[in-house]
Amino acid sequence: LAHRSQLNLEFDSGVEATRGGSWLLSGRLFDIDDAGKGLNGETVSIYLDNQLMMNTTTDLNGSWTVVLIATMDLSRGVHKIEVDFAGSSGHLPSNSTRVVRVWANVEVHIDTISSIAIRSDSVGMPLEITGRVIENGGNEVLLDFVNLTLGNGTGCIVSAGGAKCIDEVSITWEDGVFTMLVTVPSWMDQGMTFLVVESEQLGPQFFKGNSNVTPGFFLQIDAEIIIFVEPVIENEQEIVMGTVTIRAKDTGEGVQDISIGVFLDDQNDTRLDDMEITTDGNGVATFKFNAEPPYGDYSTYGPLNLSFTLNEDRTGFSIFSNSTYNDFSQDSLAGYSPVYVFEEPPTEVPLWAYGVAILIIGGIITTIIMLRRRQADELKDFADIFSYTAELLAAGDSIRESIFNCYESLVILLLNRGFLRRDFETVREFEMAIRQAIPISEEAISSLDNMFEEARYSRNEMSDEHKAQAQAALTTVVSEINQIDMIPAR
Repeated sequence: LAHRSQLNLEFDSGVEATRGGSWLLSGRLFDIDDAGKGLNGETVSIYLDNQLMMNTTTDLNGSWTVVLIATMDLSRGVHKIEVDFAGSSGHLPSNSTRVVRVWANVEVHIDTISSIAIRSDSVGMPLEITGRVIENGGNEVLLDFVNLTLGNGTGCIVSAGGAKCIDEVSITWEDGVFTMLVTVPSWMDQGMTFLVVESEQLGPQFFKGNSNVTPGFFLQIDAEIIIFVEPVIENEQEIVMGTVTIRAKDTGEGVQDISIGVFLDDQNDTRLDDMEITTDGNGVATFKFNAEPPYGDYSTYGPLNLSFTLNEDRTGFSIFSNSTYNDFSQDSLAGYSPVYVFEEPPTEVPLWAYGVAILIIGGIITTIIMLRRRQADELKDFADIFSYTAELLAAGDSIRESIFNCYESLVILLLNRGFLRRDFETVREFEMAIRQAIPISEEAISSLDNMFEEARYSRNEMSDEHKAQAQAALTTVVSEINQIDMIPAR
């Protein structure tokens, strides 16, 4: 009389496998009618989708273990694994069946990438990436319209390892080829850059997600280069000196560690001196030509001319865009000359001149009185804008919207008063216009800058703390305006 047998099936590595991977199967064959005694030396057959894959033999305890490979030609999706004991002279046959799932990896291929892109430029020179997402194994199909992300590291969606995703990415697909048009964000550093393209996992189709690092491309910036030469004042300040400031146009931040050549020539183009300077953390480099007698001595050296070069190795890629170089080259070709202020020789004043002077002074006093009244009205216009914004904040209006409206009102007023040109482009121009229009303290200017930058550029939600800081800034500015007697002429 044959005993009943039972064959167990366990998945030590889970029921899911990826092509090229494997399942680790184990189990035990035992006698149900003899207290679970293991059946030694019996043959167990392993089937995948009803196809015999291998045989194995039980040990003394009736246990068995095999590794079943998920071959690259397996179709994606659900499959069936069955283990079978055909029976023996003393035991009846038994089997066990489990459902398993097969996944396919994908390969993210980068076909082309721009060699150069300009940061924050979505029109002139954005970054372009083309590539394909291909099934690994099976029919090696091209995946269309899979969700792709682009970042400066793997796992940017969950900020893994500090990775950040790039938001301004336009993706199109054609015949299995994707094209990315990317506006490289301002938070990325200029220079050689690598990005990561990631494909999303497609559960219903059993495609795994994957990623690939792009080839390197050179990220450039548009920059403004501002050269200031200190005026030469006869017998008072005759040293030729000044500053070169380099700022990124998209962030307004200084560009550090840029080497600049400064050359000093006389009116005959004879080289008097030269030096190399480097920008600091604020993007500012200072030059100063010392000599005895000083180069600003007009009677010794005559009129002078300064020229400047950016000392970058342009055999490779520059961190500055071509437009930055073109603007700088045009200005540098014209050269920069110090402004000379000469002493006036003393002269005898005839008596009739005093009478004329008295009349002129009387007219000036009258004009000043009228001008002060008009300027007081102009100052009040600025104070009204800041006061109204403070009232809106106190009334509970939207913090960001109230500050935006304040900024727009200031721009309109500055344009109308001639402090700001209509095609102004930079934060620095706006800041300089405020300085010229309202001679308030650096602390007040700084608090206004912080208020506008937080409202215009930050994506953070503006809290009661931001509201309190904005109110404090507005109160400070209004207080200082009320103490001003005059505003500068345009």
